[in-house]
This record gives sequence, structure tokens and C-alpha cells, in this order.
Amino acid sequence: MKLLVDIGNTRIKWCLLRDGSSTDHAAARHKGQLSAPLLTDLWSCLPQPDAVVISSVLGDAVSKEVDQWAQKHWGKQPCWAQAQAQQLGVSSAYAVAGTLGVDRWMALIGAHLCYGGNLVVADCGTAVTVDVITSEGQHLGGVIMPGIESMRAGLVENTFALGDVVEHETELLGRDTNSAVCSGTRYAAASLLDRIVLSMSSRLGPDVRCLLTGGDANEIQPLLITDFEQVPDLVLKGLAKITEGAE
Repeated sequence: MKLLVDIGNTRIKWCLLRDGSSTDHAAARHKGQLSAPLLTDLWSCLPQPDAVVISSVLGDAVSKEVDQWAQKHWGKQPCWAQAQAQQLGVSSAYAVAGTLGVDRWMALIGAHLCYGGNLVVADCGTAVTVDVITSEGQHLGGVIMPGIESMRAGLVENTFALGDVVEHETELLGRDTNSAVCSGTRYAAASLLDRIVLSMSSRLGPDVRCLLTGGDANEIQPLLITDFEQVPDLVLKGLAKITEGAE
């Protein structure tokens, strides 16, 4: 049994991999502070894994904290996934492969090996990232923009007298400043996804399949014109594939 972990900028997700099947999916917000007490709260009830495989976009301080916790409680040194030029049939578009976010790389591997075909892979969280991969496994590149909360935080910080933005459902056209910001930031993200799909359909053909993951996926999907399929655990799927490939 292996523990697979996806550490994002604000959330941590994990699951157990048993005999090729993932179970016990869970998630929690951490806001960049993965302390030992929080890890104890999250993982102390888990059975001891044979291995721990992690994708993390956070820095060395968090990696050290997780390493120490896993070694203290389970006697295991975690394996930290890294973006590569080529892996399991997927080729990176980046000239310096290691500068591609490991979460994006894991999502591309999971998407290619679990779904196949020409794919648009969108991850909507702290940042909105969109990557395109062909049926042959060639990553064509991607786009990054601030996520919904990041856009709103930027407006609050840089706009006089705006005040905090309170999340609520709204129509396209807001009737007060708060609802206008809520709508504008949601539709900005949705419009980016729709525009990329339109462009890639012209380039790759109409059979492009679109996958959507990330904490804000539920908020963005109803606004999309194009058909995106939600895959909440896409990074974990990629981790599972590289774990299986290493055996």
C-alpha cells in the first residue's frame, strides 16, 4: 500500500494506492503552513504505508517538514516527484523541463495515460493553468493566469475602497461592486478555458477532450461554453502511474 500526496498552494490531497486501485481520497486546506501538528491531525489515523510518493509545488521548508514527519511516524523517506523531459510516453514542451510545475506534469501524465487522445487539461486553483497534450503524448505548452481568489485579492490590494470580496452566486452582470467582482473573476477564468479550446480545436481537430481539475472547478464549470469533464484527482492519477511505472 502506498500513500500518494498532492500538495498544492492552498490544499493538500491524498489517497492510498492498493493493488493498482486508489482509495480513501481526502483533502484539506493548509494555506502554505504544513506543520507537524497539522500532518498529525490529517494522517495519524492512516495505516502505515509501504511508500510515500508526493507532488508538491511548495518549497524546501515544507518538504523538510513532511520528510521529518513521515520518517518519525512511519520510518519512510518520501519520494518527491519531479517534472522531466520525458516520462511514461509524455514529452515536455519546456526547454528546461524541471521548471514546469510538477503538479502540471503529474496532471499531464495522468491525463495522457488514463484518457488518451488530444487533451486540454485545466487546473483551477490558486492559479489557473491550462496545458495541451497530443494523442502521441507531446505536451504543446500551457497558459497560466491568477486563480479566482488571487484575482480578487489583487483587486482588493490595488483598488481604493473596494473592501473584501464576499463570495456569492451572481448573474453575469453584477448589480453591486461585490457581485461584479465575483462575476468578472469567474468569467475571466471560464473565458480563458473556452478560448484555448476553440484555438486547439482548430489546430488539432474537433475531437479535443477537455479535463478540468482543481479546487475552483465547481465554480467555473457552469460558466463554460465548451464541455469539460471534471477529474478532481488528476494529479493523484499521475502519481499513481509513475508509481506503477517504477515497480
